[in-house]
Amino acid sequence: MNAVNLIPSDTRTRSDGLNVSPPTLALMGGLLVALIAAVLYVTAANTVSTRKSELAQVTAGVAGWTAAVGAHPTAEPGELAVLVRALLTGLAMQRSLEPDTVSDELAVRGLCALLGLADDAPRPESPRSTRSSEPTETTMSGATS
Repeated sequence: MNAVNLIPSDTRTRSDGLNVSPPTLALMGGLLVALIAAVLYVTAANTVSTRKSELAQVTAGVAGWTAAVGAHPTAEPGELAVLVRALLTGLAMQRSLEPDTVSDELAVRGLCALLGLADDAPRPESPRSTRSSEPTETTMSGATS
């Protein structure tokens, strides 16, 4: 059985591409760029507003907490929230890279310094605390004194 094309050959035209004028292509390209820009702007604006609302909540919490415990922080509540988060993030990253270099006591001392708290309260020894905060002297043979 042979396939038969029922469309007459004079009405069959092959187009090698779209028959779209250059101004139409430019308009479609401009609309695509505008759509992408709008999506990026809305995404960025939502992220920024979310971060600002989170910072406002943390700032209010820090201000209330420092007033309640009588702390004398080294920065304003909004800046303090950013500093505490940065300190904890940095210490966590350092601990993941070199666990012996960051002890719990070091983290507590850093937080106390930022928050303006006295660092003289006795603390129980932590099992993760593997490094002393006191420097040790090393002799030429490698032994510590």
